[in-house]
Amino acid sequence: MFLQRLNRCTGEVEWVCAGEGTDEEDPTLRVSGSAYLDMLSDHKRNVAYHAALKEAVAPGSSVLDIGTGTGLLAMMAARVNDSAAQRVFACETFPPMRRLARKLIGENDLMDRITLVDKRSDDMGVGPDLDLPIPADVLVTEIFDSELLGEGLLPTLRDAVGRLVKPGGAIIPAAATVYAQVVECPTLALHTPESVAHNLGTALGWDCKLRRREGGVEGGVASSDGTMMELHVDALNDLRPLTDPFACLHFDLGAPPAEDSPLSCTTRVTARSSGRVDALVVWWELEMDSSGTLRIDTAPWYVKRGRNQQEGVNAERAASEGAAALPEQAWRDHWKQCVWILRRGGSHVARDETIVVGATHDDVSLSFVVDVAAKNAGHGRPPCAVQGSGSGSECLEEGKVVLPEAEMEALHRPCARTWALSDPQRSKTYAAALARALRGETSGVAADARAVDATAQRGDDVVLSLGEGIVMPLLAAQAGSRVVALQPSPPTKRLLAAAAAAAGFPPAQIRSLNCAPEQLPPSICASVLVSEPFYAECAGQVPWAQLRYWYDVCRLRESCAITPQTVLLPCRATLCGVGASLPELARTRRPAGVLEGVNLLGANALLGASAQPGAGQDSSDPLLILPQSVWQCGGEYSELTAHFDLLHFDFGSSVKALEGEKTVPAQVAGVCDVIVLWLEWHLDTEVPSCSVSGAPAEDGAPMHTEQGVKILSCPQMLVPPLDGTSGASMPRAQEDASRKTN
Repeated sequence: MFLQRLNRCTGEVEWVCAGEGTDEEDPTLRVSGSAYLDMLSDHKRNVAYHAALKEAVAPGSSVLDIGTGTGLLAMMAARVNDSAAQRVFACETFPPMRRLARKLIGENDLMDRITLVDKRSDDMGVGPDLDLPIPADVLVTEIFDSELLGEGLLPTLRDAVGRLVKPGGAIIPAAATVYAQVVECPTLALHTPESVAHNLGTALGWDCKLRRREGGVEGGVASSDGTMMELHVDALNDLRPLTDPFACLHFDLGAPPAEDSPLSCTTRVTARSSGRVDALVVWWELEMDSSGTLRIDTAPWYVKRGRNQQEGVNAERAASEGAAALPEQAWRDHWKQCVWILRRGGSHVARDETIVVGATHDDVSLSFVVDVAAKNAGHGRPPCAVQGSGSGSECLEEGKVVLPEAEMEALHRPCARTWALSDPQRSKTYAAALARALRGETSGVAADARAVDATAQRGDDVVLSLGEGIVMPLLAAQAGSRVVALQPSPPTKRLLAAAAAAAGFPPAQIRSLNCAPEQLPPSICASVLVSEPFYAECAGQVPWAQLRYWYDVCRLRESCAITPQTVLLPCRATLCGVGASLPELARTRRPAGVLEGVNLLGANALLGASAQPGAGQDSSDPLLILPQSVWQCGGEYSELTAHFDLLHFDFGSSVKALEGEKTVPAQVAGVCDVIVLWLEWHLDTEVPSCSVSGAPAEDGAPMHTEQGVKILSCPQMLVPPLDGTSGASMPRAQEDASRKTN
């Protein structure tokens, strides 16, 4: 079977034969980097499903488990009672997990009770000699994401309830309710196109505005125009609730809504305090049984704390009635909260005023409309206000550069990217480096080349831009250079063209070319090459995936589009690290054992479990490095060593494999269970401050940077040395720059 694969080095789509590629096609790597182990460590989830199955499964009944994964729920169902007539059918299409489920079912001696089906549920047939002999008495599934609907819950249940389950059969979970809360949060306000436009204007000395798309709503807070992002909101130290939580949508999972008849709800909520409306915090609650006594949810901790007393009363009542009491919810990463970030937030609401929130959905996502009274519009708005909709093209109006909102929004996904582009210090660093380069003052040239002549007239030189950046191409054009943007995404291309026209640049000042680096016209020879670097297809991976920039630089050098005298921004990078304690994340990667009576020890190797202390494994064993933002990893982050440099990348040289090892002393006593890794991009080696760092905050505070987190096989207890001479050996780092996928 042939599959499409993105070549992370070139950005090109390739066809590969499944099972005959390199290690990066190894399904073990895909599974070990997934949330399966984190789900298995969610004790409350496991107990709730087990209790619901015990309540619903009668002797001799048949059970259908949709998307069985490891087979845990199917095995729970098969073990509910000892009836030989009881049958469980479980479907799973992902080959590595299907093979694992079959292995675990055998190890638990349940092969005679569980039938594993290699099909999607909507492809299963019902009838004699088909996948499901008769409709099932009980359906159990766990196809929920943080937004509830993103894994296809509704279409799956719509088909299953109509064909695969007996009328009146039990559905686990039985129902789901979506909750929301209006909040003020300056950090979330930085995740908007409006914030990016304001920062872009500051960097360029423009008064930037956004031209609202057609259908925009005037007055107050906007609109159905919002961006959903999953996030552990308790980590946001500047989040402030403005209303009480309220229910938005209730789904009866035994009667899912038709595709053409989605649920909708309009709720009027009262502001409990004054503030700026920036976002909605969104979460869900599942009713695991038909009586609604078994519930699990994704509510923030600050909401859970507010109802702890009532939950204690409910737990006592449940215990007196013989119902299962669920354990306390531990931190988990496989389900988070969501935030609906208002693209045009900033309206102020006073205490006791009314906010109208509309909610609806399609088959895979939720959407909201937030309306604040029009009389409040404009109060507390950030400097970059939203223009009214209009059909005219972008232009310079009364000194304002008007940019298209749709392109600005599309350009800056994912949301962490938007946050980064709203960072004024980051923009200042890039602007300062570019200004030095255009004046011929930078050292960002190839290692074997001399700096460009500082007296040269740079106005007619070509500045070549790589990746998705917009600030540096516009700054270069503003300085009079001709700019060639190589392989920009369609939104980047349109936005650069719109900004150039709005600022009055000549038509040929910025030229976008959608070609491979080696296919550039021979007439192009750049004096300066700029990049942030950011490639959208590498987002969500470990930070060094963006080293695709190095490959592009080498390809440009081979095509003579750049020379040894071309100034490179950035010119170098360093892979840095720190030994740290990150206990919650480390806990979710520990080996699974016996869960609710089911032996899952055989799953640990495939799922990428780390070993417990004393298991006899070396801390440098090659484990998967997880792409994470440290501030989103459960809190209690503590750095135990000094920051250290591990690998150095010189973009003036050819790509080659690198290897490094470091021994560093402990600075703080504690259990070191992770090594946190990040890149430092150096724009000018003569100016140390001219670097952009991906380091986390030392105290784990929110930042837009992302890191790679290596969880140690065997956590180490670190003690600061008395004489300062001994230290802890940090795991060896190996980076084969021809792959960049470790």
